[in-house]
Amino acid sequence: MRTFGAALIDVDGTLRDESGFKPGALALLDALAAARVPVALCSGRTVGSLRRTASDLPMVTHVAGGSGSAAQRRTPHGWVDIGERHLSDAVVASVLARGRAAGMEVWLYTASDWFVEDDATPMVRQDSSMTLVHPTVLPLDQVAGVIKMLIFETSPAQRAVIEGLRSDPSLTVVSSYPGYYDVVHAESAATKGGDFVLGDLGVDWADAIAIGDGENDLGMLSRAGVALCMPPLTPYALTHAALGQARFACPDLDAALGHLRALGLPA
Repeated sequence: MRTFGAALIDVDGTLRDESGFKPGALALLDALAAARVPVALCSGRTVGSLRRTASDLPMVTHVAGGSGSAAQRRTPHGWVDIGERHLSDAVVASVLARGRAAGMEVWLYTASDWFVEDDATPMVRQDSSMTLVHPTVLPLDQVAGVIKMLIFETSPAQRAVIEGLRSDPSLTVVSSYPGYYDVVHAESAATKGGDFVLGDLGVDWADAIAIGDGENDLGMLSRAGVALCMPPLTPYALTHAALGQARFACPDLDAALGHLRALGLPA
């Protein structure tokens, strides 16, 4: 019988899509709540957006936003910070300069806010529609406390910028959604905030469940005792499994819950 100490769950593409919660999402969350498994929403969104998503989900005890760059715990008196990782001013300035030179759309995130220079672009409108959050319009050079940058690639010259950023060992550039590339501190991408959450709970990775569907979920999925890979992701994308790790390709969230039941999650 496995011990389930916490569940780290991606949001967009895993729990939700453009129309809202995906089939089986609420049943999965309710099952985890009934089994008293703490749930953390781990996403590229801001923690503010994740708190709004969690407002009607009492089983959510933690949120980790910015692709692992900031995390908070829910308390009876509100949400409290448990960890943040910032990009240096020099890194932000360098990425902005390189992105602008290549004609790339660039967004910045702090722990609580999303910043753009033009809120009328198709990408901003699409993201606002999906997350129900509107960005702050501001010259990006004026934004302080950046935890994540988001860049978009639409040409070979822009691909070269992304590959150049990937050569910096202090950074990770990872796809968080088709066409979206998060630029974050390397330690953030390594666990998508799972290190903050599990450290706060006192839970080992061996007792963690991770559920995700994208490249920016690979770190937490590779470390978790139970990894539930949602399409298009499969366990073959993860690092080599250690003894005792269980990994499954799940066509949908009902299948994910079925695997957890088979591993001992109480019905």
